[in-house]
Parts: sequence; C-alpha cells; structure tokens
Amino acid sequence: VAWTDLISQYILTNNEHEVERLREYCDLQDLVFAGWIHELLPSSQISKTWVRKFLVLRNDTIQIYDQYPDSAELWQRPERTHKIYEIYYRSLDDNMTDIRSCSILIQTANGDNHTISFEFPIIYNHWMKLIEKTKCSAVETLMHQNFKAYWNRRYVNLILDLDK
Repeated sequence: VAWTDLISQYILTNNEHEVERLREYCDLQDLVFAGWIHELLPSSQISKTWVRKFLVLRNDTIQIYDQYPDSAELWQRPERTHKIYEIYYRSLDDNMTDIRSCSILIQTANGDNHTISFEFPIIYNHWMKLIEKTKCSAVETLMHQNFKAYWNRRYVNLILDLDK
C-alpha cells in the first residue's frame, strides 16, 4: 500500500468522524457532509482572493458558514443556504491557470455563482459522490409530493410525476 493512499484514507476517515461528531453534538441526523473549503470571492475575479469557509451538505440543502458552527445558534445562521435541487454544479478544469485544483462552480437558481475549492482530492471526490447521491434523493422526494395550487378559483392538489 502506498503511503499516499494511507494519507488519503486518513483524511477521509477524519472527515467521516467529524460528520458523526456533529450529528451527535448538534442533533443533525440529516447531515451528509461537513468540512472546510476555500471560496473565491465574487468581487475579486481579478485579484483571486480565496476565503476559508465551512461547507455543510444536508439531505436537501447546501449551507455555507463564515466560521465553524460550534453552537446551536450558529447552526441556525448560515451565511448562505441553497436547496440541492435548485443548483447546478460542475467541476472546473485543472488546466485553468487562475483556478485552484479540486474546484467546483456552483450556480444557484437566482443566478449567483460560487467557486469553491477543496484542499484534498480525496475530499473533493468524496463530496462529488455525496452531492450526486443527495441530489437524486432530494429529487426523488419531490417526485412523491403534492403541491397546493390555486386554479379556477379553487384550491387543488398538483402531483409532480417525473416518471412519465
């Protein structure tokens, strides 16, 4: 076994332990991923200023915090929250000289763009798998919901059926 594989496994195991600790400490059973990232500030496209943030992936949302949310009060106040089924994300090419490796562009429903970067490739790969799995689960949950709507002067139930 190569030492780089051992280091990668150690980093991944530490992240999984952090998620378990946060689930117990903050009673967040829907927590899927939690970890530090760097975000490219939108106002610094020329100077490329990256800021350390804390990223949380829950069952149906992505939350970004300015600091580590070490209290129940801080968990209630993320800097930004995005519904997982309302975003588009893609991996950014490592050949782009002005972007860090392990970077992802997140585009939100209201047109905001966020470029985030993971420190380690193993965490980046793990997050990419988790977000895809989480997004599929969130969409599947939507498939089985009724939505109230007002139509022809009365309230009706709309059923979203993506199977057809």
